[in-house]
Amino acid sequence: MCNCFWDNIKRALNRLDKPDSWLIKEAGLGKTAIINGQKRNTFPAVDKAYRCAKALGLSIEELVAGEEGAELVRGIVRNDSRAMRVPDRIRGIAEGLLLLDDDQLVGIEANVAALAGVKRGEEERKAG
Repeated sequence: MCNCFWDNIKRALNRLDKPDSWLIKEAGLGKTAIINGQKRNTFPAVDKAYRCAKALGLSIEELVAGEEGAELVRGIVRNDSRAMRVPDRIRGIAEGLLLLDDDQLVGIEANVAALAGVKRGEEERKAG
């Protein structure tokens, strides 16, 4: 999964013609937050992401998923008719997944794949 958060931060700063130092001050980030986030390709804590979004005049969804992805994320979260309909339980899981970094998502993807494989095997045995 691509961590586009920092790319979207760069794009937003370029649109506003502001340097990293401006965002650091406006969002109350540590001096190395942007550099370390880019280097490690990780999302900041939710409160920091929120402060970045607010300073840039964007939503967290736009920073995480880009402008196109933001509408899909918002649609899934609010169960919009333009997006895939999902049960509340799944929607809650999706909201939580947006907060995780790539390393955490790798483990979750492996678990989901393993569980889905077990479920498919059970269904095949019942059908066969």
